[in-house]
Amino acid sequence: MFKLHEKSVVLRQMPLARKDYDLVVTRFKQLYPDSGRRSQRLTYRVDGGVRFIIDPADSAPTEFIADAVDLSSHGVGLLHAGFVHFHTRCAVELVALDGRRVGVSGNVRRCDCIVAPVHHVGIEFDQTIDITEYVNVVSADARRDNAQVTAEVLSKLAEIQGEVDQLVVLVRNQADRRLVVLKTQTLRQLVQDTDRTARGLH
Repeated sequence: MFKLHEKSVVLRQMPLARKDYDLVVTRFKQLYPDSGRRSQRLTYRVDGGVRFIIDPADSAPTEFIADAVDLSSHGVGLLHAGFVHFHTRCAVELVALDGRRVGVSGNVRRCDCIVAPVHHVGIEFDQTIDITEYVNVVSADARRDNAQVTAEVLSKLAEIQGEVDQLVVLVRNQADRRLVVLKTQTLRQLVQDTDRTARGLH
């Protein structure tokens, strides 16, 4: 059984089961936050995996099935059951939104162990691709926007809770009535702002 908490994992073939895939990708994002890339990578997963051909300079090409993780116009990230050396020549068969299978060549730019023996292999393409042929960019942008709105709403709700706590203390201590009124007005404005943010009116 494939589990992240195991010290040693025997993984005889790719692709991973969906739950294991999600665990590994989450772990990768925790260990290696996205930074310093030329272009933003979008989530890219193909059911059944993608063909991944490694072509070392000193041996014959070898073909594997790998799990795709993310994709950009400049490269792709894969989950592979083994280490691949930096600058190794390779090719990946991408699957387009219309079902076409397109072979793209490139070089390995990084290879990070996530949980043995699974590695995240970062590949840089020889030529840029049109990412809109492979990923629904509009949907991806919408997911990012929703995540940002959710974060803003949660932040405002935390602020509201802080105001409520202070208001309760003031009432209990029978503090100056004008201060209580002021706090109430502030709280009302925060609620209105949060409602506008949640409805996308900010």
